[in-house]
Parts: sequence; C-alpha cells; structure tokens
Amino acid sequence: MCLFFWNKKRNSYEEGWNSYSDRWETSVKQSEMLHLGDEWGSKALTNEIINAYVKPYLASESIVLEIGCGGGKYSEILASLCKELTCSDVSMKMLNRTKKRLRGKKNVEFEKLNGFDLRQFKDCSIDFVFSFDTFVHIDIEDIYSYLQEINRVLRKHGKGVLHFANLNSPEGWQKFVAEVPLNKGNNKNFDRFRFLTWEIVERLICSLNFDILDNKKEPWRDILVVLEKKNGNS
Repeated sequence: MCLFFWNKKRNSYEEGWNSYSDRWETSVKQSEMLHLGDEWGSKALTNEIINAYVKPYLASESIVLEIGCGGGKYSEILASLCKELTCSDVSMKMLNRTKKRLRGKKNVEFEKLNGFDLRQFKDCSIDFVFSFDTFVHIDIEDIYSYLQEINRVLRKHGKGVLHFANLNSPEGWQKFVAEVPLNKGNNKNFDRFRFLTWEIVERLICSLNFDILDNKKEPWRDILVVLEKKNGNS
C-alpha cells in the first residue's frame, strides 16, 4: 500500500483569523457592534454560559486559561471573576484586539498559541480552562491534542468549560448540509464548523482522565461541557 502525504501549513488557523481580524471593520462589523465577536451569539447566551456553566465552578482565587480569546468578549468577563487570566489565541491580531479591550486590567497576560498544543504552560499550573467558539472551528485531531494538553496543565480537580459543534442537533445538521457546497474538495473555509456528536465528545473527554460535571446540548446547535480532572499531581 502506498501512502501519499502533502504539507499542510500548521499556521492555516492563524492566517485565517488574522485575515478575519483585518477585514472585520470593513466587511463584518455592523453599527451596533463595538468589538469583534459581537457578531457571534447574543448577550443572553453569553450571560447564560457565564452564569450557568462558569460561575458555579470558578473560584475567585483561580488561575484561568482561555483558549481562543478572539476579540475578548468572554475574556473581559473572566478577568473580573478570577485571580489571574491568561488569554491565548493562534492569531496575534486577535490577541492585540483583546489586549486593547482589556487594557488597564492588572491580572491578565497574553500568549500566542500554535493551534494544537499548550507548550508554554507548565504541568499542573492552571485551575480552570475556558474555550468558547474555538473548538467548533478546528480539526478533531487538534481538538484531541488540546484535550491532552488541558489534562496536562490542569491541577488535580481543575475544571474547564469547552464548546463544540453538534452534528446531531437539528440546527447543526441544517448548517452542515447548507454549507457542504461551500467546503467540498480543497475549497474549505478556514472557519468552517468541524461538527462532532455528543458520543464523540464524550469519548474524547472521558478517555483522558476527566469527569463530565455538566453539559448543554439540547435544544441547541452546539455542545457545551463542564469537565473536571479526576486525579494527578497538584
């Protein structure tokens, strides 16, 4: 059997989101929007995520890592709820937007990611990981790599809130079918949804020493999971 491989730029996520940042003001922003990210979801959804799935599990003395901070919509809220927050993103232009939005906050740091691991962070150094609207846009292999890394960097009983796209929801299936013509062959959009199912998400998470504490998957297009690291060094 002969296998053929081709080079795939590992920075394709970075290029895509840098480009999105560049054109946001001219081709995405609407009059009521103040920051990049306002176009995704509603204020009511943001409040629901924070109030129902973050605040019950996040202690005020926590060291928090946000993966994929984008324009800083959730970062701004998280910074007020924890001791220290590190905002991370594959796109330097997104990080710069979040830096500008959070200027003046003394408990926030920024790290650029490579799109598939957390090599900058030490083992067992984080209390809480948050990622929303990020894993819906990356390949399953990179999702799994991030989950492995989250398990590594979380302290014992550390927790996280992670967000995925749900193929089996009516809204998810409708979006998938509608966008197949846009993403066939080599013409795939960098920000296309990489749909999973609840069974896949559960398998990925539970295979890596996590318990699932809570979830939101119906009725909704997506999947939200609250997880906890079961054991390990603190």
